[in-house]
Amino acid sequence: MSNVIPFEFDQQQVRVVQDDDGDTLFLAHDVARALGYAKPRNAVARHCKGALKRGALTDGGQQDMTVIREPDVYRLIVKSKLPSAERFEAWVFEEVLPAIRQTGGYQVAQPAPAEDTTAIARASAIAGALDGAARAFGFDDSMRMLSVNQAVQKRTGVNLLEELGATHLLSPMNERYLTPTELGLPLDMSAIAVNRALRDLGFQTQEADGRGKKHWVMTEAGRRAGGRMLDTGKRHGDGTPVQQLKWPKSVGDALREAAA
Repeated sequence: MSNVIPFEFDQQQVRVVQDDDGDTLFLAHDVARALGYAKPRNAVARHCKGALKRGALTDGGQQDMTVIREPDVYRLIVKSKLPSAERFEAWVFEEVLPAIRQTGGYQVAQPAPAEDTTAIARASAIAGALDGAARAFGFDDSMRMLSVNQAVQKRTGVNLLEELGATHLLSPMNERYLTPTELGLPLDMSAIAVNRALRDLGFQTQEADGRGKKHWVMTEAGRRAGGRMLDTGKRHGDGTPVQQLKWPKSVGDALREAAA
């Protein structure tokens, strides 16, 4: 393995090494500390799926260090609560990595080569992280790919499906998705009544979070009926998006039949 390449982000040292295959690896502890984790070792253990032990030549001689690849760097970024995490992300993927790949070292403001694949690599890492969330929300395959691709494109400007030639998946979803309030308007039903009716139809159920606060969770029957967990455009106090279960207009027909 080559020597450690040191550089700084906001006066925090973040070291990079390259393995014998030319892959860029980050010192896990440095990344976690720069992102504000109080216990870097615990953060790496909790969030990183591919942490490795590698020998590296430092000023103090040959040492064994825990290193992570780019997808795990991104996982630490998205879990960080620091306002600077997004700036750290842009700095690593748009400035540092292109410079290392072009010159073998870190140079401030080093432009990326015209045909560099860094943007695709970053988009792929983000897609991998979002895909797990989409699966957890019960998105079917097509919906998951569309939703992940749209989120990645919004964040990075890279359309991964188009890069892969999967243009048949790029058609937009035509059916409008409605909140319980909107579903209830034509039926003269309140949002509370609609939610109860959706529960009675087996489309959703209530679960309590860690603080004991109840919220609606879509069931498998609800997923088959076309329910989706979508962003509201608002954010919680910690910066995470506020999401809400929404339903296709066709679910209104099921509500109408149930109320008849």
